[in-house]
Amino acid sequence: MTAAAEGVVLVWNLDAIEPEHVADAATGAAFAGNQVLVTYVDAPAEWNKTPLVPIAGLTAVAAAPDGTHAIVVDGTHHARLMSATGDATDLGDDITAAAYLTDRRYLLGTSSELRLHDGDRETTLVRRGPVTWISVAGPHIAAGFGDG
Repeated sequence: MTAAAEGVVLVWNLDAIEPEHVADAATGAAFAGNQVLVTYVDAPAEWNKTPLVPIAGLTAVAAAPDGTHAIVVDGTHHARLMSATGDATDLGDDITAAAYLTDRRYLLGTSSELRLHDGDRETTLVRRGPVTWISVAGPHIAAGFGDG
């Protein structure tokens, strides 16, 4: 379990009584696999204390099933594919939601469509938006759209 309040991030192992203190002056936090991704106002984000690029708040974090990388959507709807080692690949702007199907296949929602990324290929699944959420269960995809 994770919690953030007044800029402090705490993580609990529910078998333990005391939380682990993870960060001060944080603006956001989310799990990326079994590790914590933390953002700050004036400092680079961190993934399990590994410095990343600066991230302007968190809108969405979708961790890959293997836990080695995640899609991070910031408060400006800019998305990056982040690695636990600190590497970042730009995925563009106008991203409203993200989810993984497998370690290499992922979905991105925008203000106007839902896209599937499979290695070097990209396929538009539906032209409708904005995509407000994406959920994956095995090979099944569910998505919500702001227009109803």
